[in-house]
Amino acid sequence: MNAQNVLQKAEQFFQDAPDLYPGETFTHKIPNIKLLSSNPSSVRGSLALTSHRITFKRYGLSSTQGDFFINIPYAAIRNIQKVGNRSRTRSAYYIEIETKDFRVYRFGFVRHNSQRGTVFTHVLEQLSMVPLPMLCTLPVQGISSEKKAGNGWHLYNDVVDYHRMGLVGPKSDGKLVITNQNRNFQISPTYPPQFVIPRHAENILQDVCAFRSRARVPVATFKYNDSALWRSSQPCVGILNTLSEEDVSYLGMIGPTVFVLDCRPMANAYGNRATGKGFETAQYRNVQLWWANIENIHVMRESMCRVKAAVFEPLVDETTRSAFGIVNGDVAHSVPKPSFMPVIDDSAFYHILHQSGWLQHIRTMLQAAAVGVEVLRGGTSVLVHCSDGWDRTAQVCCLIEMCLDPFYRTSRGLCSLIEKHFITYGHKFLDRTLFYQHESKKSFGLKIGSSMNHKEKQREESPIFLQFIDGVYQLLNQFPNHFEFNQTLLIDILDGFFDGISGTFLSNTIKERFQNSLMMYPSLWDLLELEHVKYLNLDYSPFSESILPKIKMRNIAFWKDYYCRYSEQ
Repeated sequence: MNAQNVLQKAEQFFQDAPDLYPGETFTHKIPNIKLLSSNPSSVRGSLALTSHRITFKRYGLSSTQGDFFINIPYAAIRNIQKVGNRSRTRSAYYIEIETKDFRVYRFGFVRHNSQRGTVFTHVLEQLSMVPLPMLCTLPVQGISSEKKAGNGWHLYNDVVDYHRMGLVGPKSDGKLVITNQNRNFQISPTYPPQFVIPRHAENILQDVCAFRSRARVPVATFKYNDSALWRSSQPCVGILNTLSEEDVSYLGMIGPTVFVLDCRPMANAYGNRATGKGFETAQYRNVQLWWANIENIHVMRESMCRVKAAVFEPLVDETTRSAFGIVNGDVAHSVPKPSFMPVIDDSAFYHILHQSGWLQHIRTMLQAAAVGVEVLRGGTSVLVHCSDGWDRTAQVCCLIEMCLDPFYRTSRGLCSLIEKHFITYGHKFLDRTLFYQHESKKSFGLKIGSSMNHKEKQREESPIFLQFIDGVYQLLNQFPNHFEFNQTLLIDILDGFFDGISGTFLSNTIKERFQNSLMMYPSLWDLLELEHVKYLNLDYSPFSESILPKIKMRNIAFWKDYYCRYSEQ
């Protein structure tokens, strides 16, 4: 073979490969692949496999833009399965990939070679390493060397934020103080090293931590006039109605009246008492208790499964409907992880969407925020908690602060709010996002996430962060002139949440972020800053007053631009 032929083959081999990120390596190209869809004429192209992702490029496509260039980061894959047998010539023969960001692809292969097995094995190997491959090599894209330390990692400064709002510092009334008793994470492993507590509570802090689930003591995060927003976990009163004098005294230091916004349904809270936990009982004399009725992570996971069924409803025939777990427009409970085909007939879309309860859950979350806003406006401090105080609590606190403080309605403010309530105060991003983990991670010296098998992790998976971003979209949709950013920022945050390029969400706690030196790697906020112009809301008119969520169902919109952006391709 002469040199010209070698060059031609090399050119042919790489012509459909994607542009690589710094540190990303190209491993396989699989030609003659069919992208299967409801359209009778399937699209042909090639698959390229790298250390970070799978791409599909239609033959003849001149760039990596358009409907038939597909980019699938391994970190975004929720499920992959082989369908069909090589020996059955009339049966389907493909790989189906379902992602966490509402995409489903079916790639058809020829039967007489091992290409399908090669792709399937390679993807499984990469999934066992997610989210580490990119983190081990990828520098911050497009950011000058002097900024590679990452301004995004220092976007949120708790002390500066608390001084800005007058929670502590010269503008405060002196009743609260920043404590550093948790500087080595010794009293509350899922909390930050320092947080705000009542000035005279330093000597009882450890006793209060011991009485609160997961040692998540009530801490102040926001000041509004003379009232403050607090967050915590549930108290451990149990069925014997155990009382902690220190905990009662601590809540007494918060204010003469404390409005406890318990995010849970009342029945769930009473059920938690049987496990030694519970809620603030009548023995807390200064407490006014209100149940927000936000369901738990398992209900939200099932609800999201049904939303996917609405978006990717498989209505080919009754046999297919049954096989995919759709019964009379509803998702059968016996199918926990249904597979989905591209939309063919969406006549049952609204029925399935209604059955999912997703919009009702969004409304309930916004209603809790609206109640918190009204109480704080009225001058009473609010304590928000659920069970452990890292899921629903983060959602509601963020939305309350966004409604009351116009800073959090800016791009920088939104990112700071996520850092503050979701990351600093320990939302379990790794567990809720179902990142695959493997023993091979030990070779990288990282210990991230919970020690659970994959089945246990599936029970921990839940769209809590997505639900919060949907809540922000609802506010943006209801008050379009009061937000500096547009919905593109929300979508890009979610894409960055799933794609595994940044280290921002790759921990369950701030302690893990420090232990695993995740700040060596890109911050999502730095990557978003590179394109900040496209996030500007041209209708933005700075508004210094608070806003109140509109909670009637007719004001709650299905976020079609996010959930349906791929299903219509």
